[in-house]
Amino acid sequence: MSGIDFQDDKMHEECGVFGIYSHNDDVALNTYWGLYALQHRGQESCGIVATDGTHMEGKKGMGLVADVFKGGVDGLEGHIAIGHVRYSTTGSSMEYNIQPLRVYFDGGNLALAHNGNLTNAAELRKRLALEGTVFQTTVDTEVVVSLIARSRKKTIEERVAEAANTIKGAFGILVMTDNKLIAVRDQYGFRPLAIGKMDGGWVVASESCAFDLVGAEFVRDVEPGEMLVFENGDTLGTIGGGSAECLAAKDAMECIRTGENAFKIYDLSSAATNNTGMTCGGHIKVLIESFPSKPLLVMCGAGHVGCAVLKVAGFMGYSTLLIDDRADEIIDKSIAVADRFVRVKDFEKDITEMDIPAGAFIVIATHGHINDRASLYAALAKKAAYIGMIGSRKKIAGLFEYMRNRGVTDEQLDTVFTPIGLDIGGETPEEIAVAIMAEVQSSRYHGRSCRHLRELRDQYQYRAVASDAPASRFYSGFVPGA
Repeated sequence: MSGIDFQDDKMHEECGVFGIYSHNDDVALNTYWGLYALQHRGQESCGIVATDGTHMEGKKGMGLVADVFKGGVDGLEGHIAIGHVRYSTTGSSMEYNIQPLRVYFDGGNLALAHNGNLTNAAELRKRLALEGTVFQTTVDTEVVVSLIARSRKKTIEERVAEAANTIKGAFGILVMTDNKLIAVRDQYGFRPLAIGKMDGGWVVASESCAFDLVGAEFVRDVEPGEMLVFENGDTLGTIGGGSAECLAAKDAMECIRTGENAFKIYDLSSAATNNTGMTCGGHIKVLIESFPSKPLLVMCGAGHVGCAVLKVAGFMGYSTLLIDDRADEIIDKSIAVADRFVRVKDFEKDITEMDIPAGAFIVIATHGHINDRASLYAALAKKAAYIGMIGSRKKIAGLFEYMRNRGVTDEQLDTVFTPIGLDIGGETPEEIAVAIMAEVQSSRYHGRSCRHLRELRDQYQYRAVASDAPASRFYSGFVPGA
C-alpha cells in the first residue's frame, strides 16, 4: 500500500484565480479575501501581484493564504491586482513555480495567473526552448507568458489572443499589465471564470463565491472562448454613443453571425431613414470586420477512421473534440491528436447534455457502429452546420425508420450526410478521412460544385503566370475575368 497518501483523500479543483480592477478599493486586500474564499481550489501555495500603473509588486509563498499573508498586504499598492492559489497539476511543488508569474518584456510589466491544463504545453515548451527561450519554472503558465512576450503583435490584446489561440486545453487565464486586466477562458469553457461588479470596479474569479467576501455582485460567466479587457473602467472603442452606436452593435452582431464583413453608413440628419433619431448632421461611416473563431469538428468515435479524420481536420485548421466511451489505453492514438477528449457513458444522454456550440461539424463513426443511432439522435437536437454518419444503405434505412418512430421529421433527416463523404475513391482510413473532410469543407463553404476545376476552365481565360524565379517555381493558373 506504499505510495498512497491517505492524508490527501479530498477533491482538488486544480488552482483558483482572482483579479480586480478598481480605483476606489484596496485591491490587494480584496484579492487576499478573494483567494481566501478560493482556498479549497489549492492549498500548496499562493501569491498576489498588484500595480499602481508604473510599478508592479508581488508577494507569494508556500502554504495557505492566511499563513503566507499573516503579515498583511502592505506594499502591494495600486488599482489592479491578480492572485492565485495553487494545487499543482503540472510542475513540482517548488517556490519558483508559485503564481502569479511576473516578467518585464518589451511591452512593459506583465503578470499572469493561470488555472487549468495545457495539452500541448510540452510541445510548445520544446519549440520555444529551441528558439532561445530560457525557462525558470516547470509550469504551463510560463509557456503562456513566453508566447505573449515573444509575439510580434502590436497590442497586448492581440498578443494575448494569439497565445490563447496557440495553446490547447482547458484554462482560465488572468493577465495584468500596468493599466489593463485581461481575462481569457478556453473555447470550450471547461475551466470556470466569472465576472463580478463592485462600486468603482470589476472582479474576475474562478468561482463566484469569491465575490461575497469583497462585496461584489455576480454579473455573468465569461463565455467560452471570450477575452475581456478592463481598462479605466470604460468601454473600449466607441463611435460616439447613442442610437448610432446601438445600430452599429446590432450590425456587428449580424456580421459575427454570418462571418461576413460590412461597410455601414449611419445618417445623422433629421431626415434620416435609419432611425438614429439624431439631428446633428453628417454621417458616420463604419467598417465592420468579422474575425471568426476556428470551426469545431466533433468526432463521435475514436476508431481508425475517427483518428484519421481528427488528423486531417487539425491540419485544415479545425478545433477538434473527440467523444468516445472507451478507456484511454485503447484509444490513446486518437486522444493524442484531438484538441479535447470527453469520455461518455451514455452517448445519447451525454451528447444531449453537452454544450456543443451552434455551427459545429459533427461526424459519427462509433466503435462497431453500436452507438451511431444514439449519437445521431442527440446530434439532431444541436444547431450543427453539418452532421455526417458512416453507414450502408441498409443500415441507414433501418436507422431512419427508428428516428421517425421517435418523432424525428423527414426534414431533419434530410440534413444528415449519410453515407458520408464525397465520392472521390479510397479504401484506407486516411483516404476515407480525406473524402469526409472534403464534404465537410464543401458544406462549410455553402456547397461549392465539387467539380474538377478543369471542367470549369471554359469560364476562365487560361494564362501562364510568368516569374523571374527558377523554373521549379513557375506555376500556371486560372484567372477569373482575365
